[in-house]
Amino acid sequence: GEDATPLLTADESILGTAPMPAWRGTAIAEIQAFSADGALDLTVPHPVGDIPSLLQLGFRVTENLVHGFDIAHALGLEYTIADDLADYALDVWQPHTNLLEASEHFGPTQPVAEDAPAPDRLLALMGRRPA
Repeated sequence: GEDATPLLTADESILGTAPMPAWRGTAIAEIQAFSADGALDLTVPHPVGDIPSLLQLGFRVTENLVHGFDIAHALGLEYTIADDLADYALDVWQPHTNLLEASEHFGPTQPVAEDAPAPDRLLALMGRRPA
């Protein structure tokens, strides 16, 4: 078949030359960090500036939900985001849509009905086209 090399490349400025171990390392580090007493009351560094740790947690949860959709979609698999998780992610991001619009890491918000299910609204907000 086709050359899969373009599908296997990653932006090295984000995750370096070994993206999977880098991602796994950051996930483990965040799990450990959020397990500490008082961790949810801290301010943490982020590429957009210092942010509350609860916001960082919301960003990370959203990242996993949306990239799970991306992977499933690319593989032609069904993927369901639970309504309560989508509602949580929407609550995290709706006050920060300016960050989405200013970032080169997100596509433009996609049109979706206001009364669409929460997972569809989340995916549209993140620049995806819900199925």
